[in-house]
Amino acid sequence: MGSCLSTAAAVLLGALCAPSILLAAEPLDIRIEAGFTTDDNVTRARGADRLSDQSYSLNLSKSLDIPVSQHTRLLLLGFLGGEKFRAYTGLSRYFYGIQGEFQYRASGEFGSPIFGAFVRGSKDQYESDLRDGYRYSAGLTVRKPVTDRIHLFGNLAYNVRDGKSIVFDTKDWSARLNLDYALTRSGSVYLGGEYRRGDVVSTALPSPIAEAIAEADVRDDAFTGIVRQAYRLKARTALATIGYNLAFGEGQALDVSWRWVQSTPTSAQGNSIRYFDNQFTVAYLIRF
Repeated sequence: MGSCLSTAAAVLLGALCAPSILLAAEPLDIRIEAGFTTDDNVTRARGADRLSDQSYSLNLSKSLDIPVSQHTRLLLLGFLGGEKFRAYTGLSRYFYGIQGEFQYRASGEFGSPIFGAFVRGSKDQYESDLRDGYRYSAGLTVRKPVTDRIHLFGNLAYNVRDGKSIVFDTKDWSARLNLDYALTRSGSVYLGGEYRRGDVVSTALPSPIAEAIAEADVRDDAFTGIVRQAYRLKARTALATIGYNLAFGEGQALDVSWRWVQSTPTSAQGNSIRYFDNQFTVAYLIRF
C-alpha cells in the first residue's frame, strides 16, 4: 500500500511542475501555505508533563476537478509539506499524500447542498523513528451555503495511523462541523467543532496510572534527556477552532487561528490524566 501511495502522489504532484498548454489559460489550483504555530502541550499530557514548543510549516497542494456527469464530479488533491519544531526536533516531519472525493449535487440552485465521499492517504517521515508511517482516512462530507455570507461544512470520518511503533498505530472516528461567515468582501471568520473517539498518544514521565490503562507504551525518542514514555490510550477528544481570514492582493490571504483541545481517556481513571492543549497559528496563503 505504501508503494502505491508513493506512486500515486508522485504522478499527481508532477502536475505542479509539468508545463501544460491546456492549463496555461486557466488557474492552476495550486496552493502554498507558510505558517508559524505555538503549541503549549506538544506532549499531549497534563501538569508537569506538559511541554511547549513552536514550529514552522510549509505546505503545497494541487487540485484537479474532473466533471463526471451533470450532477457529479471527482476532486483529486495531491499535497506535500513539512513542519519544523524549534526545541523538540524529533517532532519535525515531512509528508506527502493524495485525496480523492466524489461529489454529488442535485441541482445548481444556490441552497442546494453538495454531498461527498472521500478517501485519503499520506506518508509521514519524522525525525523520530517511532512515528514514521502512513495515515489513511475515509468518510462522508456535506457542504451547504446558508446565505450569501454563511457556509456550513460537515464531515464524518474513520481515521487510521500505521506507525513504525505499535504505540503510534491508532484508529478513531471523528465528526466535524465548520461555519464560515463573511464579514466583508475580503475578511471572514470561521468556527469549527470536532469530536473524536478512539486512540490518542500521550507522552509523560513513567506513570503507574497511565501504564495501567494504556494499550501499549514505549520510550519516546522525540524527547531527549529525561526518559519519557509514549502511551497509547482510548479516549474521547473535543476540539474547537476559531479563526479569521483576510484576503488581499491576487489570490493571497493572511489567516490567524486558535485551536483548543481536550482529551479524556475513557477508562475509569481517565479524568486523572485528562489533558488540554492550545495552538495558535498564523499562516500566509497564496493560491494561483
